[in-house]
Amino acid sequence: MASESRLELWLRTSAWLVGSLLFALAAGIAIAARAPFSPDGRAALGFFLVIPLWLIAMVWGCLAKSGIRAWASFLALAAAASAWWYFGPP
Repeated sequence: MASESRLELWLRTSAWLVGSLLFALAAGIAIAARAPFSPDGRAALGFFLVIPLWLIAMVWGCLAKSGIRAWASFLALAAAASAWWYFGPP
């Protein structure tokens, strides 16, 4: 821990907390909008999957080799979920 700079520690921590939440929210919204279920089922599924997705993403972010790599992966996943929400089938 002594070898890591303060910036690297800040990048890792913010990626675990904020980047993973960004991905989880984007995925939950995309699931709520595009899952092939009834509207009530989609909303419930999207709502209830946000917390487990956030926890899984936080653990995955802890395993990243650097903070920049963690941020890049979370932003890429959030962009993919947002693209599915925006461009997916109605």
